[in-house]
Amino acid sequence: MSPNDRFIWLTYGVRFVAPLYRQRIEFSGGGGGLYEKYSVSDAVNFLGLRPYNAWGGYFVGSAALALDRSRRFWIGATPRWFLANRESGRDRWFQILAEFSVRFGGR
Repeated sequence: MSPNDRFIWLTYGVRFVAPLYRQRIEFSGGGGGLYEKYSVSDAVNFLGLRPYNAWGGYFVGSAALALDRSRRFWIGATPRWFLANRESGRDRWFQILAEFSVRFGGR
């Protein structure tokens, strides 16, 4: 694989959110299906890799904390696990994101 190769993941599924402690802490979890598309950046690659499409699933969890009483500014972390089955093997990816978000709207 080259640093210029590309993976595209399209996910679909459900996610459940559980607000706790005056709705200032949130935990969520979910999962669903996954479509993965891999494209090779070089026309000639030394490893013999070829573009492919794969199907699979994913799991996600999250924890977030409101930084202010109005629950507008949040920080959190979200780990994701992607599983894709292709013809010549299986892809497994683990990803952790640190997040800062701003929310708008009423309570």
